[in-house]
Parts: sequence; structure tokens; C-alpha cells
Amino acid sequence: MPSAEGGARELLVIDMGLIAYDQAHVFQRAAARLRVRGDIAQDLLILCEHPRVITTGRSTKSGNLKAGPALLAEHGIELRDVERGGDVTVHEPGQMVGYPVIDLKRHKQDLHWYLRQIEESLIVALDSIGLDAGRSAGQTGVWIDGRKLASIGVHARDWVTSHGFALNAFNSLDTFR
Repeated sequence: MPSAEGGARELLVIDMGLIAYDQAHVFQRAAARLRVRGDIAQDLLILCEHPRVITTGRSTKSGNLKAGPALLAEHGIELRDVERGGDVTVHEPGQMVGYPVIDLKRHKQDLHWYLRQIEESLIVALDSIGLDAGRSAGQTGVWIDGRKLASIGVHARDWVTSHGFALNAFNSLDTFR
């Protein structure tokens, strides 16, 4: 990610593998608190995948979730309401989830700029493996042929970010049905 001065800064990458959503959420919140206090000097990227869980963000409206909590539980799908922006996001094994914990004071204090940086990073990564991904006008995320490939929803406190992106990579998409 570029800094305010234009140069790139390194991220410490932590790969947590397959981990329950609640465990990863506790970890990223703790990391963000430590980053706010200055106890962690470097920006982080927490990578993981989750068992089937649906998260709802601050933009979720009733009716956006197509199944109720009882039906989801019956199918072994957890439901979590979280503090990030965005709408409903489905997570399942095989999906790459990234939680950047970044001090935007060292980059640029602009959440819209930050969202575009996440999109651009994903687009460049996908291009490197031959996938022609891009943006969809007026929408946040990464798209291929009119289909959403990556969802993005973030939270920031004292300009330190948490939450991030969910990239449909090797997941079955069964939870979406």
C-alpha cells in the first residue's frame, strides 16, 4: 500500500488458515487496539478462511438477508452482526479473507481512498494470475464479467483499520444459494 509520501510500505502477513469467525474477529480487534496504542509498529494483513458464516455490516437492511437465523442455524451457518461497513457477506472454506490492520495516519486519512486501494490490490493480484477483474461503477468490490468476486467492508477507529475483504477463490458458493 502506498504511503502519503508515495512510497510503498511493507505489511506483516499473518496466515491463520481455517479459523472460526469469532476467533479471527477477537484477534483482529486486539491487533487494531495495539496498533492504535502504538504497541505494534508495523501494519498487518491477517489472512484466513472461515467455516460457513454470514456477517452483516452497518449498511444491512432487513430483507437483505434471504434466510432467517433459525434456517441458517439448521444448515450449520452462523450469523454475526459486525461493526464494519457494507452489507451481507457470506464466508465459507476456500474463500480468501483478508483483514488489513493499517494505520491510515501513515498513509492517507481517507476511507474512500483506502477502499479503492484494497480494490486495486485485488485487481492487480488477480491480473497476475490471468484474471481480468475490475470495478463496477458506484459499487464497492471487485468484479469479473458482471459477477462480484470480492466483497469489501471496513471499519476504522482512530484511523486504524480492521475488517477488509472476502475473495471468492476456491469456495463452493453453496452458502450463497
